[in-house]
Amino acid sequence: MNQPDHSSDPSAETTRRQWLAGLIRVGLLAGLGAMAWILVTRKASACPNRRLACGQCPLLSGCDLPRAREEPNHD
Repeated sequence: MNQPDHSSDPSAETTRRQWLAGLIRVGLLAGLGAMAWILVTRKASACPNRRLACGQCPLLSGCDLPRAREEPNHD
């Protein structure tokens, strides 16, 4: 019951299983791309120096976090 391999034949029809596997593969790739885009384009919302108080942080002058804006030394 050996069936010939038609994978190299461009006129061979795609089975339902192959079509669904391709659809899932493209969907996962699109989801991965969307997650990467979100991670690349989002602003940092957490302080990189969590152990320091805002007044002691060397990045205070350029910080846009609400807690840093309340500091008297914030530019």
